[in-house]
Amino acid sequence: YRFRLWQVQRESRRLRDVIETIPAYVWTALPDGSVDFINKRWQEFSGLSVEQALNWGWEEAIHPQDRARFVEAWRAAVASGNAMQAEARVRRADGQYRWLLIHSVPLHDKTGKVVKWYGKSTDIDERKRAEQALRRSEAYLAEAERLSHTGSWAFDLASGKFVYASEECIRMYEHDAQEALPTREPTFRLIHPEDRDSVQEGFEKS
Repeated sequence: YRFRLWQVQRESRRLRDVIETIPAYVWTALPDGSVDFINKRWQEFSGLSVEQALNWGWEEAIHPQDRARFVEAWRAAVASGNAMQAEARVRRADGQYRWLLIHSVPLHDKTGKVVKWYGKSTDIDERKRAEQALRRSEAYLAEAERLSHTGSWAFDLASGKFVYASEECIRMYEHDAQEALPTREPTFRLIHPEDRDSVQEGFEKS
């Protein structure tokens, strides 16, 4: 009995070491969604003590603009018993907010009842900032094309199809944006017959 007890304690310590050292913010929750454990990395990131973060105290760390949406998604997951994945800005210990990808999965018993929730949060702030910068860049380009009446496109030589056309390009060619991009032939038929051969020749040369 003592040996078995020692084995259980040893495995428990190993598991706790893993939970405390993996590069993620890990937590568990009761079936009703109230948090009952957070690892040290989560405490260090948020600056919240265990007492402050447990139950529903962690809500205070969610950005005010994201809080209602995230809490609603979490409560919906708890009610349905389905896994949840959501993004939210969470306050760091220094007061700055970082985007986290928060993923939680339920543990069910043999009857299908949820007996525990396990979750982890991963910092995706750099990725989110890159995505936002890309969207801004795309918006600026689209506006510049609209103002200058300039369209841009990309063509795949292997398939003979256009793989990209900007909004302004689609508008200029009066193509239905809901339809797939056309191949080269129908596009070239839009060119005036007197200009078509020279355009095709230039296209083949390039």
